[in-house]
Amino acid sequence: MDYQIKSITEIKEITEKEFAPMVTKAATDFFRFFNYLRKNNWESLVKKNYSDLAQICHGLECFLDDHGARENKGWTFFAELIASMRNLAIAAYTLRHVLDRQPDYHCKQKLFTIEDFV
Repeated sequence: MDYQIKSITEIKEITEKEFAPMVTKAATDFFRFFNYLRKNNWESLVKKNYSDLAQICHGLECFLDDHGARENKGWTFFAELIASMRNLAIAAYTLRHVLDRQPDYHCKQKLFTIEDFV
């Protein structure tokens, strides 16, 4: 296989008007997840939901990085927000696991609730 590296002059810069529809399409699952949350609540989420959110955010973050969103003043905040949400989803997955499994650990202390972590 022959790989060719494009020179910087060959890379086409796209306008925000061109980029916004691309982001909208790439973020469909992301917005679908949060529309689901609007109809439900955070307390109904299970570990799989947090895992799904982390994967959705990872995919969207990769899309944004591939298109140079972090180097663009208009999109850098959104890209950082998505990255932060991915990391929070990973942490929430771990916390949900601990809360779900705590009774199985047979600790001699009180059972934690989600309010203990918030």
